[in-house]
Amino acid sequence: MRTIAVIMPELYLRLLDRLVRAGIYSSRCEAIRAAVRDLLTKHGLLSVKELMVEHEMSDEFMCPLCGYKTHSLSGLKRHIKRHFPRLEECPACGWRPGYHHPNVTNAVVIHLARMAKNDTLHAAWYYVFCYSLSKLKPEMREKVRMAFRALATGRLSTIMMELEAI
Repeated sequence: MRTIAVIMPELYLRLLDRLVRAGIYSSRCEAIRAAVRDLLTKHGLLSVKELMVEHEMSDEFMCPLCGYKTHSLSGLKRHIKRHFPRLEECPACGWRPGYHHPNVTNAVVIHLARMAKNDTLHAAWYYVFCYSLSKLKPEMREKVRMAFRALATGRLSTIMMELEAI
């Protein structure tokens, strides 16, 4: 989503506030978004399929570590990385490389990649710390993305069995 400035008559603002107070919309922004969406749909510029994509992208994703919420997966990945200035152990299982290892962070990411093939929780954490999913097979790439989305929306336990079947 992007922020825009809209100039509108005072009467419209009062009426929008009335809708919010009545509990029809949670905010002015939500009411305006609904009006624009309905207008675009009415004139055939926005299809039902595009609305579904918009809805999927508007999920609120929550950090499993602190509860921070955001509307984008990339924003959540960036946030979660701030919890781990130096990745010293696996966030999924607590595994630690030996102290002699020259690059501990790299060792943990490699561990996550290996374990992601068989474990959904490792797959979700691998998505956070990997540099690129392009090296993965397409079916594994989709499993990792779905696992991270499930972790970020708090639905990992309910989706785990579905993902294990992939």
